[in-house]
Amino acid sequence: MDFLAFQQFEPQERKASPSCIWCGDSARKNRAHLISRKLSTGARNAPTLQFNVCEGCNARCGDLEQWVLRFTPLSWVRFMLYLRPGSKGTTRAVPSCFFSGAMNEWVVFHLDGASHSYAVATQLLLSPESNHTLLTEEAPESYPLLSSRIVAALRNKAFRTEIRESLPAGFSPRFLLEGEHILLVARTTSEAEASIEHASGVDWATPTATHICLKNTGREQHHFRWSRVNWARFCAKTAFEALCLFEGGEKCLRPGFALVRDFVTGGEIQSGREVVFDEKGPRSARDVPTPVFLDLTVRQAAPQPIAAVLPHAEAGMHVVNLYEVRGWVLASVVVAGFPPSVLVLGGPDEHLGDFYQMIYDYQKCTFEFARLAYDRSKPIVPMAIPGDSFSDIAETYRLKSV
Repeated sequence: MDFLAFQQFEPQERKASPSCIWCGDSARKNRAHLISRKLSTGARNAPTLQFNVCEGCNARCGDLEQWVLRFTPLSWVRFMLYLRPGSKGTTRAVPSCFFSGAMNEWVVFHLDGASHSYAVATQLLLSPESNHTLLTEEAPESYPLLSSRIVAALRNKAFRTEIRESLPAGFSPRFLLEGEHILLVARTTSEAEASIEHASGVDWATPTATHICLKNTGREQHHFRWSRVNWARFCAKTAFEALCLFEGGEKCLRPGFALVRDFVTGGEIQSGREVVFDEKGPRSARDVPTPVFLDLTVRQAAPQPIAAVLPHAEAGMHVVNLYEVRGWVLASVVVAGFPPSVLVLGGPDEHLGDFYQMIYDYQKCTFEFARLAYDRSKPIVPMAIPGDSFSDIAETYRLKSV
């Protein structure tokens, strides 16, 4: 294994260009975080751009980040690793359930930011076997009101039906309270219709209510969403803003990076496809979020394969490597320890002034920045480079291994 020598440094955003790196328009003073604050809680030196991203483009990038943080597996990672107790927010956007041994039934739940623990959504089971049980964490005096809301929705057909064939076997149809809305959740349309017909003939004067215990049998299931395009845009946004931080906004506005700019800020955010995780991770091979390799050069002609440097990152770490390979500008991006995304940002005649690395460690709550070592008086940080990539990297930078 060959190694390159790096040294830490503190990058400073250049103020020379008053134009937004995404749209080219005038960029008033604004604060754009390279890594969302929701993924770097507590970092005092979180890298930001204050002069090179306009408010409109920053908002579009924020919408993209919001989709990734709400619907992908990163939503749960965020709550487990980055969210402090007492924080706002929940994982309600990710339908989740656990199996209760005490009830012999699946229970819908979410993670609550304030308590940093499981929270059971109020739900009325509709199957005859469940005896039409109301599950809730609300106080007993609220049971009649909760029941009457659901019954009124049933009688007035004031509810929305959601069919999820991927729900676990044995999941009973139920009414679910989602804020001010009521949702009928079932595995199949026939189960939903049968449960409504059965519930219409039930005397709801004295519904059974149970304050559910949060202990479960360890069987869980989570229904995330995944879009390879959205994820690639999310990583490209981070890499391109890192390029701006390291080499300035004028560099980002070069014609060779036009496709990167259009890819990140243009088009609609995709709805994605469902991926299902159980307590062991992705339920099937199809549910594994796939790594990304994407050529974003104008000519779409980057050599295949290309000498990509794949960083190693523990769970919770973010890593951005920004480097050049013979005129092609590449970024290797790892978010929260997920598999790396490799993006060819520009080429074949673009160049970088250095080989850059940005790392965030959630346990240390700090960012570290490194570039190739030039000062023998300062400590050296070695980076392992696989043999297949080292020769191309070394030739580009005219380096020797250490």
